Amino acid sequence: LEFRRVLFRSAAAAIGHELGHAEQALRRSRSAPVEGVAVELQADCYSGQMVANAEPRLLAAAMKFMRHVPGDSAHGSARQRFAAFKRGARGGKCTAL
Repeated sequence: LEFRRVLFRSAAAAIGHELGHAEQALRRSRSAPVEGVAVELQADCYSGQMVANAEPRLLAAAMKFMRHVPGDSAHGSARQRFAAFKRGARGGKCTAL
């Protein structure tokens, strides 16, 4: 049962990130576009909003997908991604990251 809960939260975090990109696309026509690494960090923030009610240890498990991948400079550092995710999970706004 525990494994399923962790898996669900991890999937929710990944889906939240991708839904964040959809939100960005919707907002792009109404405001200044977000560019570069900020695009990915904003999507991580939306991901945090999606799983905000998770138990802390399950939330940590969900964030494992945010680790830094060598050679991937588009998504930001693990520290940047964690901060953006945490901002969303704590109810912060996901603008101007």
